[in-house]
Amino acid sequence: MVWNRELKRFAFTILLVMAASLFITNVGIVLYCDYVRAQYNGFLAEVFGNLLETYPEVPEEELVRVLENQGNGAQGKIALARYGVFGKYGSDSFGNQERQLLFLHKGINIGLFLIFLCSVLPYIYI
Repeated sequence: MVWNRELKRFAFTILLVMAASLFITNVGIVLYCDYVRAQYNGFLAEVFGNLLETYPEVPEEELVRVLENQGNGAQGKIALARYGVFGKYGSDSFGNQERQLLFLHKGINIGLFLIFLCSVLPYIYI
């Protein structure tokens, strides 16, 4: 490989394409995660605003404590499902969505790396 100028140029091009693909994919995933996070935060702000408007006598600190409590998710899903809130796709918590996005992020990076590795390996052994 050291003496073949065309092969060096090809390997450099493949590495450049790989680096650009990984960079663009990672930027896209980070932007998408930020978008999902902003949507979730907006949803929470709307819920909190509705609670403040509906229950003005309850102190904000009390409502924040209620929203921060965990462990009643199953009961809440059942109650919301009775009224058709969220439907099929909106019932996942943000934490679960965040884990799925992280898995997707890692999977795409590994997949792209393997694709480029498999495309370069045959030329290395020539």
